[in-house]
Amino acid sequence: MHLQSYLADPCPVAPASVDALITSPPHLNNYHYPRNTRPQLHWLGLVASPTQTKPIEHESFGKFWQTVRTGPEVALQVEDAELQDQFADLRKRNGNRGIYGGSGWASYAATYFNDCDRFCARTAELMRPGGLVVVVIGNNIVQGIEFRTDEVLARLAARHGLECMDIHCVRRKRTGSSIINSSVRVGRAGAKVELYESAVELVRV
Repeated sequence: MHLQSYLADPCPVAPASVDALITSPPHLNNYHYPRNTRPQLHWLGLVASPTQTKPIEHESFGKFWQTVRTGPEVALQVEDAELQDQFADLRKRNGNRGIYGGSGWASYAATYFNDCDRFCARTAELMRPGGLVVVVIGNNIVQGIEFRTDEVLARLAARHGLECMDIHCVRRKRTGSSIINSSVRVGRAGAKVELYESAVELVRV
């Protein structure tokens, strides 16, 4: 999602005019969406040369870890006590690794959740009362900490007038220690961890 275009004012979509929205925003998985969708960006006429993907990397939803890790520390702007506690823990992880440890990953995750909050706010403006929003999103593990992104999204949406009707699990994948100990998810798991995707069902109240 090209977030800045979506959030721009004036928006080509009129407020309170959308009946239904189904989307799958980027996941908290350090996937480089602009780089890995370059053919699609070209076919859709969004870019004409490789250099034009650079602005999109800085404007897209969630960014990419390498885009934010060396910049100024990104603060979590979301008022969510549970998420704030997880971030305090994340920033302390693997401090000896500098930006490759919890500090760099916290800036990446903060950017992601700040964008999630902005997405919820803008979506609420565009939806008609009673309008249905379905967001497909998955949990992830960052530096050994599981972020249940679907539940976080539901809490953020409620702050902006989008009531969570249900969270439907659409895919499950049991995960062992090999993936948890990857560069993104490095940490020790005390129990089996399951990655999954959910469809978060929201209604504009």
